[in-house]
Amino acid sequence: MITRYQTLLSTSACAATSGPLGRAHAALNRFIKHKAFDNFIIVLILVSSMLLAIDSPKVDPDSMLKTVLDILDLFFVITFTIEVRGCRLTLSNQCEGLERIA
Repeated sequence: MITRYQTLLSTSACAATSGPLGRAHAALNRFIKHKAFDNFIIVLILVSSMLLAIDSPKVDPDSMLKTVLDILDLFFVITFTIEVRGCRLTLSNQCEGLERIA
């Protein structure tokens, strides 16, 4: 028996691959799979790692350096979260297994 939650889940899970969002999903898929995107993310990881190496407990919490590091840290967290979510949306088959629910 299909519950109301499973019905809502199945309709929202396939929304990105069909209907009016199909073209946006395909464009996001091409963007995520592009080699330049991989290179960009690798550069961001390297820069983020270098900034983490610069940050230490000895840095004055009221200094401009600490402020800039905190802002950049927030930028990288948001950027990596968007990257993971985009990969999750495009690279996984979200409609897989929904026939087994029914």
